[in-house]
Amino acid sequence: MWGRVAAATIIAGLAGCNPFGSPDDPAVTACETSMRSLMKVPSSYSRENSFIEKNEAVLIYEAKNPIGVSVRSTATCRFHLEDGSFKLASIWVNNRPITQIEFLATVSARLNANLMTIRQDETKLKAL
Repeated sequence: MWGRVAAATIIAGLAGCNPFGSPDDPAVTACETSMRSLMKVPSSYSRENSFIEKNEAVLIYEAKNPIGVSVRSTATCRFHLEDGSFKLASIWVNNRPITQIEFLATVSARLNANLMTIRQDETKLKAL
């Protein structure tokens, strides 16, 4: 299996293209989605660069912090092989690990806010 991946990488390299780290790479997409879910202003996210190194997807991006200042950051998403597929193992932002508790708390808060908005919209529709 890894022999085929190595051969494909070598062939792609000789052809002058980089199959890893492209915007369409599943690891980059998974990392980007995870990062955006952690941001206070996800719409401000702008990727400057991305690459794959061993089992890590690295994103260099710019996004607004909670007070509205645009900040350049680096995110590293580490993956491990489990049951024949790659799973997100950890996320680091500017060399600081994001704990599972931080991640779940942020995503949970965002889901709750979205649920409240949906309920308010349902109430408005019923009133019509």
